[in-house]
Amino acid sequence: EDESRQCKMHKRRIDILTDLVSPLNIQHFRQLCRQLRFELGEAKNQMVSLKYSIAAELPVEQQNWKKINNLCFGAIQEFENFCNLLRDPNENFPETLSEETVKPYIVSQVLRHLA
Repeated sequence: EDESRQCKMHKRRIDILTDLVSPLNIQHFRQLCRQLRFELGEAKNQMVSLKYSIAAELPVEQQNWKKINNLCFGAIQEFENFCNLLRDPNENFPETLSEETVKPYIVSQVLRHLA
């Protein structure tokens, strides 16, 4: 029951973050979009872990695993969006990352490949 409640809280968080980031103009709010995309990726990744542990305790149902796969794909997409927002307006990836961006970038790469 606790995991189910945590899933509901993460779902609410995902909905709020999605509503916040969707209307933002990337050119004007690039840093904020980056931060929100990273948080969305983290929230979806945490929800994948919770759903996986819930599904492991239940009889195997294709619908449960399909939901987990969709969440996993969503987390990967958000981390890719985050990484793409590190590029400059000409789509060039910077040669060096700022100190505040290095850790989220590494975390997003690791989680993206683990998801």
